Amino acid sequence: MGVGDGVRGELIAVGTELLWGDRADTNTLVLSQALADLGIEPPDTLFGLYRGVDVTRRHSGYGNVLPDTITIYQGPIEEEAEGHPAEMAEIVRETVVHEMGHYFGLDDETMHRIEGDC
Repeated sequence: MGVGDGVRGELIAVGTELLWGDRADTNTLVLSQALADLGIEPPDTLFGLYRGVDVTRRHSGYGNVLPDTITIYQGPIEEEAEGHPAEMAEIVRETVVHEMGHYFGLDDETMHRIEGDC
């Protein structure tokens, strides 16, 4: 069972922008490059990555840009969950919520503090 199999029904939307789809990126080269770009070294990894301009940095002239994306990395999630579907679904949900926090302008420190309070 892959990451997307049990969680396709859970959608997260902001306004009219749908931010969750059927795509899960399992390409090791893509993940390796993302880790290198962020200065993350093994054994640390990523479950997801937000790319875009958060809403706090947008101004009246903002436009004509590619849409923001949230990439969910299947391999690290499956490894962390040891193949348990319910655990994979929970990690995906937490990851999407975390990355949505970045969409709203929250940094990692703030997100981790909020997640710790929950």
